[in-house]
Amino acid sequence: MIDPRRLARGLYWERAWSLVERCTRVSDGCKHCWAQAGHDRWKRADKVMPRPDRLEQPLRRRKPTVYAIWDDLFHDAVPFEFIRGAFAVMSLAERHRFIVLTKRSKRARIILADIHFKDCAWPLPNVIVGTSVETYDYAWRIDELLACDAACRMLSLEPLLGPIECHLKPLKPTREFEFGDAARARIDWVAVGPETGSGRRPCKRQWIEDIVGQCRDAGVPCYVKALDIDGKLVVSMDDPRWPTWAPRELPGLIEVTT
Repeated sequence: MIDPRRLARGLYWERAWSLVERCTRVSDGCKHCWAQAGHDRWKRADKVMPRPDRLEQPLRRRKPTVYAIWDDLFHDAVPFEFIRGAFAVMSLAERHRFIVLTKRSKRARIILADIHFKDCAWPLPNVIVGTSVETYDYAWRIDELLACDAACRMLSLEPLLGPIECHLKPLKPTREFEFGDAARARIDWVAVGPETGSGRRPCKRQWIEDIVGQCRDAGVPCYVKALDIDGKLVVSMDDPRWPTWAPRELPGLIEVTT
């Protein structure tokens, strides 16, 4: 499903599904948001606004595709019914995979507990729900993510601005637990990397190495998106500076084409 050449460039998705115009900053990781910079540059909207005209885009694409929703679908300004409509499309587009990333993990937990559909399996098996954590000050989002009613949970440590203890639990070949039960739930995938835009803040190699070690100890797939090496941003795995300890692993839900 994913071309290995994209993975080598640090891209673990194929298409963006832009369902919300603009966002508002909620924490340190938002300071240099590339999406917000794009909205400012192109003056697309002056407030947070859902885009119902884009809801059906995945239904018109036949080729199985990994979609990423980078705009925060769980922003307070996005109505419940619009969010429900987005998940309804995901349930119909079973051939695709969807990555839904949010910094508003508390609202995600509340809504996903109330959004069930009668005519489909829930949690949706083709959806990865994730939250972003940039420093340990926001590690509480991990607990909220664990309580989310999701089949696959992703922890995005991008941009990583400090050391973080992820409290990962070993993944078992057979996972039998009630979804939404934080005591039994697991993080299924971790992505980590430094800031990549202009004005990027430092990210120590030790911080990322520690995350990789935590993932290995727990048997959780880890995807190192980029590295800050001697003050230079290194993204490609084909770069001779890319270290062997930095993996680009995917959850079982996302397949790599051959």
